[in-house]
Amino acid sequence: MKKIIMFLIVAGMTFIGFFASTGTAEAAWSGWQTRNGYAARVYTDANTYTTRASTVDWKIEKKGSSKLYYTAHIYKWTNTGLYSGGSAAGHFKSFTPIKKFSVPSVRKKLGSGTYIVRVFCYKDSKKKKMIGSFDSKKIRITEGI
Repeated sequence: MKKIIMFLIVAGMTFIGFFASTGTAEAAWSGWQTRNGYAARVYTDANTYTTRASTVDWKIEKKGSSKLYYTAHIYKWTNTGLYSGGSAAGHFKSFTPIKKFSVPSVRKKLGSGTYIVRVFCYKDSKKKKMIGSFDSKKIRITEGI
């Protein structure tokens, strides 16, 4: 009897743990990308942003501790190219703190669709010595959901 009760408790905990870990708002790291000897990845706090979402939270992390400067854009991904829905700039050593793009502002400017956060990194503050750009995973901004 004790073995059956223990089995049911373990099975129940496993069942609860499985469903508790499968939320709808899943954060997403891009894979590590290497540009001119620098390896970095870009994080976004979700894969899909509905009308309830107020911001796309993002950050960039790199290996090493040298100071880099960046300009980041949230781009709408279309058949005819990428269109910027907003930008941010700054510098970091290992990673940036969480940065934000306004979902309502981006949606108003470019509409719903597929987007990426692209971060251009530079060795110098005047942004003349470009290292390259690092992309988030594709994200979706929806209309009316």
